[in-house]
Formats: sequence, structure tokens, C-alpha cells
Amino acid sequence: MRQPPGPALRTRAECGPAHRRCAGRLADGTSLDLAPLTEHLNEDRDWSRVLSLGEQQRLAFARLLLHRPRIAYLDEATSATDEGLEHSLYALLRDELPGCILVSVAHRSTLDPFHTHRLELQGAGRWRFGPWGHVGCLCR
Repeated sequence: MRQPPGPALRTRAECGPAHRRCAGRLADGTSLDLAPLTEHLNEDRDWSRVLSLGEQQRLAFARLLLHRPRIAYLDEATSATDEGLEHSLYALLRDELPGCILVSVAHRSTLDPFHTHRLELQGAGRWRFGPWGHVGCLCR
């Protein structure tokens, strides 16, 4: 579903000190490779037409860092980035949100080190789940 035009980076009205620090660090754009966009992120635009898919994905990571969820569902969240940037983005999430549960759908094995468990869907209603490296603890 397409988002209506509006600011690319919406922040909470009740920003606490930690939230403001994070927003300040993101403002320079270096952590997420968004520096060329930072002065325009509060403009009302149809961002799905303005930003590339990779820029949209990096912006989604900025939103995660600003809103600090307890659980984040990431479905092909880095599919439009190279492996180096993908590693940097996930490392940034782990560093900044150490208590956040990350649930990722991905096809690259480069994300393996950022997760502790794996759910493998095998088809025909079969699946395996377990600690990373020991998939198969629970089976159906």
C-alpha cells in the first residue's frame, strides 16, 4: 500500500532526551547513508516516487531507530542494498536497539549472524524451528 504524501521521517510528539539524541545523530545521515536527503525529509512529498527502493529501505531503518520498537518485522528490508550496507544497517540496529526482537525474512545468508533462531518453512505445512545452527529442535 502506498503512503500518502507527507514528511518522510515522522517523529513522536513526545520526544524524550534519548529520542532527540538519536534524531540528532541521524540528522547528519552518515549512519544510514541518507546525508543528501536529510534537509528534505520534513517536506510533504510522495516519497515512493522520489526515493529509490534502497533509500526507502534505509529510511525505514531510521524510523526503527527513532521509534525504538520492542519487536521489528523486517521483510526483505535490505533487498535493495549491497551486502556491506546491509551488514552496517543490521549492526546499527543491534547496537542501538539491543533489546529489540528482530524477525527477518531474507534470502541472504549474510543476515545469519544478526539472529539467534531460525524458522525454516519447508512446504506442504512442514517447518523447522530452533537456535541458529541447530535448526530442527521443534518440527512439524
